[in-house]
Amino acid sequence: MKKVLAVVTLLAVINCIQAQVVPNSNTSPSSVSGVNAVPSAYNSTMKVNFIRTWDATKPYTSESDVINSGRTLQEVKQGTAYFDGLGRSLQTVVKKASPGGRDLVTMNIYDEFGREQFSYMPYVAIDSNTNNGLFKRNPFAEQASFYGNSTYNPGLSGEQVYYSKAMFEASPLGRVDTAFA
Repeated sequence: MKKVLAVVTLLAVINCIQAQVVPNSNTSPSSVSGVNAVPSAYNSTMKVNFIRTWDATKPYTSESDVINSGRTLQEVKQGTAYFDGLGRSLQTVVKKASPGGRDLVTMNIYDEFGREQFSYMPYVAIDSNTNNGLFKRNPFAEQASFYGNSTYNPGLSGEQVYYSKAMFEASPLGRVDTAFA
């Protein structure tokens, strides 16, 4: 019985090893169809609400010590969540969170029913306003620039999709029917 179990296990391992596909020019698609267009930049006059938080990594005796702008990232982490007029999250910016001291940005976009159909990957701001923790006016183009940059992301050359997509069922409940990563 032990010999049979050992043989079956060995065959399963060999099949798993042979089933691995190593990406190369023959196994990856030349282009992706159905790619969502990069959303446009936010209007420069658009008003946004925000909630700013400071996370102290060591004890301080007063609030002014924590929110002092002279604090380093190792002492206090500053995050800002930006919201639209309906209270939906537009963007989250963590000031100087990357190893290079640049802002880490996560953004959201909603469909006509207020659902988050596309979930965008976070990125590090490299183009403008790179370490001030402020609202990024053109985050989608900046994200494409970051992930398309071979210096910061050498393994992602030619990539066009920086988001996951959810398809919703046609009902008032708006439940996710299909999800693409």
